[in-house]
Amino acid sequence: LRVSRSCLLTIIDERTLMKVTPGFAVRWIVICFLPIISFGQVTNGPFLFTKMHKKEPVPASQKIVFIEVGGGMAPWYDSDQRRMNNLTLPVQGFIEYGTTTSPWRLAAGITTRTQFQQKNFVLQPRHVFLYGKYVLPPFVHSSTQFTEVYGLAGVQGWRANLSEQPDPDQLTPNLIAERDQGIGAMVGVGGRYYFRSLGIGAQLQRFIGQGKFAVGGDDKVNARVGSSQLVLSLSYRFGLFDPVRCPTF
Repeated sequence: LRVSRSCLLTIIDERTLMKVTPGFAVRWIVICFLPIISFGQVTNGPFLFTKMHKKEPVPASQKIVFIEVGGGMAPWYDSDQRRMNNLTLPVQGFIEYGTTTSPWRLAAGITTRTQFQQKNFVLQPRHVFLYGKYVLPPFVHSSTQFTEVYGLAGVQGWRANLSEQPDPDQLTPNLIAERDQGIGAMVGVGGRYYFRSLGIGAQLQRFIGQGKFAVGGDDKVNARVGSSQLVLSLSYRFGLFDPVRCPTF
């Protein structure tokens, strides 16, 4: 009778079987099956006595609360008001709050220096915003390098000045003709690449708002003060609390 290779190809004849004692049999069973059990535990294979590893939730001790501060400019932007031409690049700054264990973030910021021109009129809207951001789950990581893709929606308060320059050839300051303010919406999508705490990203966003201005008369007309913008920005994350680490020996 031939035994498996785990028993070192030992050949046991009938006379040897007659002399087998219970202790001898137990020793040979352990010798033959111990490698199989050990191999199953190492490879996590489908063997008996193998402990199946389940995905454990992220412990609360690894939760890191952070504040992210950043800013940038919009090389591409377009006014919602028809026949408006771009004049100066918008500048944006923001601050964001979140945790490494949740895809939800909260951010606030300001977009300023936006200017659009139509003939002798210059429209200067400024937006102060507050929005919620959701990061797609497959892109939430805590490693040294990672990427986030997200969508955002929120509210923004805007203030817009409509100024008039009578003669473009004259070096005279713009005359403020009208000023209006209101509340509107903000939506957008974006992506950001992180190396440690430094992030670089692009965000396509849109401000929605409408004001009323008197243009060449006493009656006020509706004018859209919102715009679409592609903002390129840099940011840095500051951890508020370090994770609690158990001592190792």
